[in-house]
Amino acid sequence: MLNHATESENKIFNILLAEDEPSNQLLMQKMLNLAGHKVTIAENGQEALNYLKTNTYDACIFDMQMPVMSGIEAIVTYKNENGESKTPFIMLTGNTEKKAIEECLQAGVAMYLAKPVKLKKLLEAINYVLSNDEHKNGKFNSEPIIDITQLHNYDDQDFLDEFIEIFKLSAEKLSKDLNNTLENNYDIFMNVVHSIKGLSGNIGAQTLREITIEAEGLNPEDYNKYSAEYYTKIVYELLRTQAELVKYSSKK
Repeated sequence: MLNHATESENKIFNILLAEDEPSNQLLMQKMLNLAGHKVTIAENGQEALNYLKTNTYDACIFDMQMPVMSGIEAIVTYKNENGESKTPFIMLTGNTEKKAIEECLQAGVAMYLAKPVKLKKLLEAINYVLSNDEHKNGKFNSEPIIDITQLHNYDDQDFLDEFIEIFKLSAEKLSKDLNNTLENNYDIFMNVVHSIKGLSGNIGAQTLREITIEAEGLNPEDYNKYSAEYYTKIVYELLRTQAELVKYSSKK
C-alpha cells in the first residue's frame, strides 16, 4: 500500500515553468504560489534550457507546444546533455493523441497532465514525482508496461487490432468517468477503478493493476484526500499502456 505521508508534502519547491501563453503563465504561477512554491517562468523551451544551465530546480513543468523550441525538444536536449540528472519533468498539453503520448514517454517525461489542469491534480503530480523513489532513481519507465507473452498467445492480427481499438475506447471512457467522480462520488469512483483493474488484467499491465488495487483500498476519508493522486497515476498508466499496446497494431 502506498504511504501517503510523502516527504514532499508541505515542502517548498523551486519550480521551472516553461509556458508561452501569458494567461496560462499567470494561472499556473498563481496555483503554484498558493502552495508556497517558488516559480521561474520561461517563455519557451530554449529559454528554459538557458535557466537550467545556471540554476537548479526541484521539478520542471513544460508545455508541450511552444515557439522557438517545444517542451519535448527541450527535455530531450536537456537529458542528452545531462544524463545523470534526476530532475523530473511534468508535461502539460491539450494534445492527447497517441503520437503525442508516445513522444512524452520516449522523452522520459515523469508525469503527463492534460489541460486544463486543476490545482489539486497539479500539486499531487508534483508531490508524486518528487517523493517516488523510482523517479528519484530515474527508473520510472524501466519495468515492462504490459506482459508481452500475454499478447503472443493470440496469433491473430485482426483480433489484436480489434482488441487494441476496444482498449483505447474503454480507456478513454474510464478516464473521463474517473475524472467526473473525482472528490464527488466514492462508490462510483470505486466502480470505475474496479473496471480499470479488470482492463489492466486483460492486457497484463501489472503496474496499472497494482495502482488500482491500492486505490480500491481507500476508505471514504482517504478518498477525499487522495483521489486526485490516484487519478493522476491511473490516467498516466493508462496512457503508457495504450501507447505500448499500439506497437502491436497493424493500423499504426
